[in-house]
Amino acid sequence: MIEGSAVVIRENTRISEHGPRYLSRIRRWNTSLPAGVVAPILVMVFAALTFAVHWQGPTRRAQGDTYWYLRSIQIFRGVEPSLAGRRAGISVCRDINRAHRADPALSSCPGTYAAISHPRYRAIFESRPGYPVLSLPAVALLGPWWGMAATSAMVFVALSLLTYLGCRLSGLSAPAAAIGGCLLAVLPVAYWNSRMLAEGPAMLAAGGALIGGLLVLRDRWARGVWLLVGSLTAACAAKPACGVATALALTAAGLVLGLRPRRWGRRAPGWVVAGSGLVCIGGWLLISQQAGLPSLGETVQDMATSHFKRPDVADPMAVLVQSAASLWTDTAPSRLGLPWPLIMVLPACGYALWRLGARGLLWAGVSLAPIAVVTAHPLVSEYSRLIGPSWIAVALAAAVASDHLRDARGPVRKAAQGPAPNPHGQCALESTAAARRHQVLLPEAPGTLKGHHLWSPLATLGSLLRPDG
Repeated sequence: MIEGSAVVIRENTRISEHGPRYLSRIRRWNTSLPAGVVAPILVMVFAALTFAVHWQGPTRRAQGDTYWYLRSIQIFRGVEPSLAGRRAGISVCRDINRAHRADPALSSCPGTYAAISHPRYRAIFESRPGYPVLSLPAVALLGPWWGMAATSAMVFVALSLLTYLGCRLSGLSAPAAAIGGCLLAVLPVAYWNSRMLAEGPAMLAAGGALIGGLLVLRDRWARGVWLLVGSLTAACAAKPACGVATALALTAAGLVLGLRPRRWGRRAPGWVVAGSGLVCIGGWLLISQQAGLPSLGETVQDMATSHFKRPDVADPMAVLVQSAASLWTDTAPSRLGLPWPLIMVLPACGYALWRLGARGLLWAGVSLAPIAVVTAHPLVSEYSRLIGPSWIAVALAAAVASDHLRDARGPVRKAAQGPAPNPHGQCALESTAAARRHQVLLPEAPGTLKGHHLWSPLATLGSLLRPDG
């Protein structure tokens, strides 16, 4: 719906009198601030304010993972490992004491932070260079602590913006996409994304993979595949478990699309998505093996031995199966509050499938991937953090419902308004503006990318935020 359309209705008489010149002047006035420009700006501003609220809260306090990322950043900048560890411990301890002063019920940190020093435990975090490397530019300007904080803020805002872009590529209007982007900033996942942890960058990379998959479905194969493969690789670098789980989920979604009956849609994009996911999984497994990175078995040993304080278990996979089964059956109902949040996530995924079809399947895959991460790391204390990215389905469902309700009210409003006095006035203007608003969202046949040569993710952003988008 065009802003200022009521003014256009009142001006129909003048349109009839003065002709196309007056209509052109009204059109330029109505499109001076299109929703495609205002909406993403509002999303970014809202996300930035929400991050500030999360950051200042007493519940936000540094954790052990933050210590290792701070240490890695300083090592990447040439600091000797022991000195990097001491500096990271001082920063973490200072933040813990800040939270303690705000809420005395929280524990304090007397002296220096006591980090787990086992080499095998340290190797797990050294295999996650994504977050520290991403923070290096900001760290060079602001120092380790505030550089990582600034990176976390940028990732937080980028996540909301990426949700907005994903909604737009899925065919939703700018206002509805803005609802989805803003809602992601206030859902429970935002708490973890606002902390100095690898979850935020890993989820951002998963969102990039989702955008790549959506581009493939729109027949922009080259651009989509590069973004899909690159984002999954970045997710594996930030947090291997999240990256592999997202790749598996998108591979499964691609296989479903590739094996569906032809009357339900084209199969080729699904095979491209599935192939890209398989390439990432195989490539990461090869890199892990050649570089000697910690495997899933090593992570299970860490869990089973309480960070290698006890001897290794004989069969880590058997321990994993038993622990996962206990988490989802015995522990979950009593201590995790299940089916929360799945009682909201699963219907949201179903609603997305119903309204968006193939595009909704990719969203559902990314949203359900955290279930695999939780199953591979079945600890009650980590559940809310690991399951957090699944909330993106709820943000999407709210955006889709908003567009659906708006479309349902449209005929009622038109009937109440009655016919326009001038058939070339309001109706022509609304039709033209609606076509311009949805131009970037319409499916395009292969080889007809005139005006939409999305040669990079930045061009994708530009096409969605351009004045007539």
